[in-house]
Amino acid sequence: MKQTLLLTLALIGGFVGGIVGSHLDRMHKDAQTPLTVRAHRFELLDRSGRAVAFWGIDQTDYPVLAFVESPAEPRTGNRQSPLKIDDPVNQQIALGLMGGGPFLDLRGTDGKTRIRLNLAVYQKPVMWMADETRPRVWLGYRQSDAPTPDEDDWFLSFGDSAWIGMKNEKQGVRKYFRGFLGVDKNRTPN
Repeated sequence: MKQTLLLTLALIGGFVGGIVGSHLDRMHKDAQTPLTVRAHRFELLDRSGRAVAFWGIDQTDYPVLAFVESPAEPRTGNRQSPLKIDDPVNQQIALGLMGGGPFLDLRGTDGKTRIRLNLAVYQKPVMWMADETRPRVWLGYRQSDAPTPDEDDWFLSFGDSAWIGMKNEKQGVRKYFRGFLGVDKNRTPN
């Protein structure tokens, strides 16, 4: 009987010890693994240790994920020295939030934005494409001077020279979509 009691107590003690040990081990592992990592910025480095991308707040105070030039294809023109990866002029690709809405910018080697895709007011998309001087092609939502949630005007525009699209018009209680097409014959191409 004494042996059975000792054996039972040993089994119970081993079982309780195993549970307590397992729980303490799990608590120790959880304490070593942070649930949240907080930082002001993260940088991706190439093999030489040069920063080629960053995730953080850029110089215009927008949160972005940005990529800078490839070391194999350095920029020409007005390059800043040393290259600041949080300066939008140095970012070839930037994805982030601007004015509360998402945007994607693709820039040329001169640092000027060539393509921008963003959500305009009421979360409607707009894309424009530019050369080295200014935007030349616009596509998407056409915002009026006093936008309302009911607006639903869409267009394709080639600078100020030609445009095509559809416009939302209200007549009484009915809503109509009317197409428009325009060409400015007085404008000469630059």
